[in-house]
Amino acid sequence: MIIMKKNLIFISVPVLLLVVVFLVFYYQSSQSSSIFDEIYKDEIQYVGSGDKSQMKLLKIKGADLVTEKDSSDFQAGTVMVIYKTKDFPENSNLNIIANKNQMLIFDYEEKWDENVQLSLTASYDAKAKTITQKAKLLDYDSKDVIVPRNKFESYGLTQAKIEEKFTLFEKVFLKEWEKVSSGRFSLSDKGNVKVVKKWK
Repeated sequence: MIIMKKNLIFISVPVLLLVVVFLVFYYQSSQSSSIFDEIYKDEIQYVGSGDKSQMKLLKIKGADLVTEKDSSDFQAGTVMVIYKTKDFPENSNLNIIANKNQMLIFDYEEKWDENVQLSLTASYDAKAKTITQKAKLLDYDSKDVIVPRNKFESYGLTQAKIEEKFTLFEKVFLKEWEKVSSGRFSLSDKGNVKVVKKWK
């Protein structure tokens, strides 16, 4: 009987240790490592549940869900929220897109006039924990439509202005996100994320 108890303890201890290690690993992997993880998880859950009442994003004033019925550009496993606010310049909005490839894309669009539009994209890769910024200028009057980077300044678009626009939409949106989320990250502490500026 004593030998059986010793054997049981001998087997139980390693099994218990394995369970503890697994639970710690699971807890850490399910935890958000940045504010962008929190936003991604909030938005992508709609794909599985179809329940928009659970989305904190939609509690932000000026944020609206775009469904497949609303847009022909939609891909399966994608969720898109359009955010408009008076804190952005006139004729501008922020599209927040999450997909099943663990990507969260912030697409800021600002129409300068009938034919010229600025498009700033910040793509967050939830696996790599990186956010990649890109800037694009479109001129629908020009032959190629996409303006080459070396001609940005002829439109008044400097590197300082690009930086200013990225900072603006991030600051305005993340402040609103902080108000509706109960996450542990904030505008001043975004968490573990590396920013890659491909527009420089």
